[in-house]
Amino acid sequence: MKRYWEIDVLRGSAIIAMIIFHTVYILSFLGFVDFDLHSGFWWVFPRCIAGTFLLVVGISLTLSYNRIKQTQSKIKIIQKYLLRGLILLFLGLIITLGSFIMLDRERCVLFGILHLIGLSIILAIPLIPLKWINLVAGFLVLVAGFILGMYRFEFFWLLWLGFRPANYYPVDYLPLLPWFSFVLFGIFIGNFVYKENKRVFPLPGIDNFFLIKGLCILGRYSLYIYLAHIPVIYGILLGIKFLYEI
Repeated sequence: MKRYWEIDVLRGSAIIAMIIFHTVYILSFLGFVDFDLHSGFWWVFPRCIAGTFLLVVGISLTLSYNRIKQTQSKIKIIQKYLLRGLILLFLGLIITLGSFIMLDRERCVLFGILHLIGLSIILAIPLIPLKWINLVAGFLVLVAGFILGMYRFEFFWLLWLGFRPANYYPVDYLPLLPWFSFVLFGIFIGNFVYKENKRVFPLPGIDNFFLIKGLCILGRYSLYIYLAHIPVIYGILLGIKFLYEI
């Protein structure tokens, strides 16, 4: 499979930024620091990270689709993406269980980035070959999500769609509205920038530079790093706190 280093670099950079944010969040949770994570820079920062991840998801879907559409039937393609989406949803449920054990009800991750990516992949199956429709649909989803985000609700069962419950401030909450829009924008970008799996613009040959190589490696293994980094960071910082309090 042909890989585009700039996509791996984006994904790798996003995973580093996510590690930084989650480290700050856990430091705050354990009482090492006192940061306001619900406004200002620390509110904007994780949303920029999430938007980057989701754009790359959309672009990657077009690259994957264009690579296999000539050799696999539509049924096989649907099965492939459906399975991928369901696996990510299952991993998201594991994150939910872990956060339920570690955090209180107001901060438990009920629908985070893995849940969103899994569901987005499934919903995007019929949209991947389309072009301008994804751009228009993306803006509609974005606007609908912003409007919905102005309100709070007393129920949880539509939380995944964007009906945010009152007094719910989780470390990771990315509902379908408006965040699915970034996946749609990514599909739109992928269809124009990587036509038929070929990059339409030149890039300098810096993919052998050690920093780029390092980011590419992180990008290729971003899912595994995402799954591992929170318990590792939490365990280390919890151990430090325990030793400090002895």
